[in-house]
Amino acid sequence: MQRLVLVIAMIVGASAQNAAPSQPYDVKGVLLGSPLSEWQQAHSQDCRSFPETQTSNEFMCFMVGATYAGSPASEIVIFYNGRLASFQIELARDKFQAVADALKQKFGEPLSVETKTYQNGFGATFRGGYVIWDNGVSTIVCEEYGGKGERLVLMFMHKQLVADQEKAKKGAKRNDM
Repeated sequence: MQRLVLVIAMIVGASAQNAAPSQPYDVKGVLLGSPLSEWQQAHSQDCRSFPETQTSNEFMCFMVGATYAGSPASEIVIFYNGRLASFQIELARDKFQAVADALKQKFGEPLSVETKTYQNGFGATFRGGYVIWDNGVSTIVCEEYGGKGERLVLMFMHKQLVADQEKAKKGAKRNDM
């Protein structure tokens, strides 16, 4: 019996070591972490950038006339050190269930499904969905009352690039005098 347990443990350990690392999620056919040039090949005609939003290592692209899961959307694509770090999509709140279902169909079961309570500036409270997918390399957050609570917000994030970006921003704020 002990030999059987040992053999099973060895097989599980070997297969875990040989398992391919997770690949980042893709956004509209481009993997998070992909080079800016790859995004530009597929989406350059849709992108509007504004010089005041750019830094030496950060590039923002505002997508014009965008859609997601068949619904009109506004999109902001952020590149850090020339790689796709995050993608924020805002849609009408009433599209939450349709978008969550589409994400589930494309990316599988979410890691977490919650109902959160939100409060607007007038004190009124609302309950809304908050769903997270995570594959170890990247994260997707779908928040029914995201941002200022007015729109559905969907965030795709490459975990390491976003962490590096935040670390650089904190360092820049400390050294701004």
